[in-house]
Amino acid sequence: MLFLRQELLGWREKDNRKLYTHEEVRKRLGLVNVDITKFVCWPKLEELRHLANSIKHGEGKSSEELLKTAPHLFEIGGRASGWPISGRVYTPLLGEDIFVNPAHIGEYVGALKQYWMELGDALAKEA
Repeated sequence: MLFLRQELLGWREKDNRKLYTHEEVRKRLGLVNVDITKFVCWPKLEELRHLANSIKHGEGKSSEELLKTAPHLFEIGGRASGWPISGRVYTPLLGEDIFVNPAHIGEYVGALKQYWMELGDALAKEA
């Protein structure tokens, strides 16, 4: 959100929390012909967004989307825990229902780094 506040919002908008959204970033970058949804890393970043929302809020739209796009996160050690994978998310903060391992974290870190590289390249092309 720091990038949004410092680089994309006008000085009168910087304190408007209603603008601190993923959609606002996409919209503002779109004004300079940068479509971040076309970045190679975008699917992994969307997965990360749904993962974070699922962990914070439990069952809901994000956990449903996460089950569709990343069912492996509902498995223990790469295999089902003995229960059918239902996507039910009750207590993710207690280490249940969603299972993230160090390899997953590495993938998300890589996607975040790639995002900033792709954004820099896209902005340089438009300059």
